[in-house]
Amino acid sequence: MSLCHIKSKKNIKNNILFLILVVLCFRFGFIFFKGFKSDLSCFKAWSYYVYKYGTRKFYDLDIFKDYPPGYIYILYLIGFLRDKFNLTENILELFIKFSAIISDVITSIFIFKLAKNKFSSKSFLIFMFYVLNPAIIFNSSVWGQIDSIYTLILVLSINYLIKNKIFVSCILFCLAILTKPQSLILSPVILFKTYDHLKENNSEFDIFKKTVLILLSCFVFVFLFTIPFTQNLNYSSIIDSFIKSFKNYDFATVNACNLYMLLGLNYYKISQLKLFFLFIEIISILLITIYIFYRLNRDKKYHLACANINLLVFLFTLKIHERYIYPSLIFFLIDYIYSHDKKTLFLYTIFSLTCFLNLLVVYLSHNNNVNFNYIYIFKILSFVNLLLGVFSIRENNKKAFV
Repeated sequence: MSLCHIKSKKNIKNNILFLILVVLCFRFGFIFFKGFKSDLSCFKAWSYYVYKYGTRKFYDLDIFKDYPPGYIYILYLIGFLRDKFNLTENILELFIKFSAIISDVITSIFIFKLAKNKFSSKSFLIFMFYVLNPAIIFNSSVWGQIDSIYTLILVLSINYLIKNKIFVSCILFCLAILTKPQSLILSPVILFKTYDHLKENNSEFDIFKKTVLILLSCFVFVFLFTIPFTQNLNYSSIIDSFIKSFKNYDFATVNACNLYMLLGLNYYKISQLKLFFLFIEIISILLITIYIFYRLNRDKKYHLACANINLLVFLFTLKIHERYIYPSLIFFLIDYIYSHDKKTLFLYTIFSLTCFLNLLVVYLSHNNNVNFNYIYIFKILSFVNLLLGVFSIRENNKKAFV
């Protein structure tokens, strides 16, 4: 091995260590803020129960639980550390936040490496655009939520999808769903690209055979991944938790700055909604589906499609929470790296600001009991989000065929 090669390897390691330190430095000062009470209390309780009673009994316990096994594995490890080292509540909270921050670190390195290949001279600047994003910092380091974890898995899944490593992509996508069921939002992208890849130079029988193999691989992975949480291979409790994750919040919107917030329907029971609003959602889902297949078939911009699909779901469908726009931010930034389109960077920047303000207002009003009329702020943010959503779809559909 040549001396130059050894030096090159050392430089790469030093660069990665430097990048990790940069990410951690910009988050270290924020992790000592109290996390979002309702979320963190659930995570702390689950870490205690899953370690005390074991994974097999966890979903049979008579406690509130609406997360699938993906994140519960992480909480089991945190519960183990809590038990062995007698961690205080404050230290336990730091460990919970740190699991999301680790995902921030990995995502930042992925973005830097991708930008270095596509931009070279601007790679560090793009890296800092991610590292300094207030919405991303706030979500993991202050709030303590896990959006960075499942978004990272989705990003890796789409990355392998583009490289035509379909099996790996589908397995990662299953893992994302098992971490956060909202990942299903991007299933049309996975399905479209998988079919698009399989139909190239394959007979109908080969397509069928490979499709069966992919489905079988996904089934085996899900089975093996979730089996530690079952007793006598009884999956009813896990399936019930999946159903609850969609049923528990039966509201038009839960603090999300979207169409329903603009219409004054925050925490408004879906059962009390007029048929007109349900019709809006059905039309929205139909339009999203048409957009998906038109957009993907036209120019194969998978990151941009992921960003806009998630954005459209956030803006126009029911039961959406304030954080669900999060994956769109990352996919807009990655699309900018690929396309060099400044409009996409503009969307990333403004949506990051509206997301941050949405999170901040919810955090202050719920955590610190700050009394102010935040509904007007939410309505302004909702209007901006909807305006930008229309702009995003309009501008992206104006682009030429690739």
